[in-house]
Order: sequence, then structure tokens, then C-alpha cells
Amino acid sequence: MTQRITVSLPDDLAARAKATGNASAYVAEALRNQSRLERDMAILAELWGEGWDAGISDSDRERASHLHGREIETA
Repeated sequence: MTQRITVSLPDDLAARAKATGNASAYVAEALRNQSRLERDMAILAELWGEGWDAGISDSDRERASHLHGREIETA
């Protein structure tokens, strides 16, 4: 089952979604990826306890940002 919803996106993200030819599928995949990330972060917290990421150094964050081509948010 699917539901139609209306969302507003910044121009750059709207253009990126439209460029795929199927904006709905693009947004759905992005939401699935976000859900997986949240689940994985919860698993890490369960394994190593809350705040496990507090020990990540600034240089590690810089390297990760470079590898992913964007700035990684800090907690």
C-alpha cells in the first residue's frame, strides 16, 4: 500500500530528487536508509552503551567527512 503526501524540499534537494526520474522512489529509499542508520546507531549504543561515540576524535570525524564528501554532525 502507498500513500500520497506532499513535502517541501530546498531547491537543491528537490532538483536532485527530480533528476532521478522517480522522486517518490528516491525519497522512499532515503527514508529507508535513515531508518537503517537509526537502527544501527541503536545497536551500537546497546553494544557499547550510551555515549559510545564521545571518544571519536576530531581527526576521525574529519576523515569520515572527507570520505563521505560532507560534514558529519557532532553530538
